[in-house]
Amino acid sequence: MTGVQTCALPISSGIPVVSTKVGMVPDIAKDEKNVLLADVDGSEELLKQAKRVIEDGDSKERLVQNATDEVKKYSWDNIARRYYQEVYSRL
Repeated sequence: MTGVQTCALPISSGIPVVSTKVGMVPDIAKDEKNVLLADVDGSEELLKQAKRVIEDGDSKERLVQNATDEVKKYSWDNIARRYYQEVYSRL
């Protein structure tokens, strides 16, 4: 499973994501918009972000909604549509 898939799976399930800025995660994960990110070596920061998701319902709901919208961009229907528009519609 790629970093994008690892991040997209919980996002698409409506689970707020707290992660580190590692690998391909930043490709889909936008800090403070659809996930909460911490530095790779920032265990205290990671804990702080996890507590924030648990304790702040408004932030949790905002992250989940924004993440759900972001993941829709990566659905096979949208990928196929974009591919068709960018490649085949020009022929």
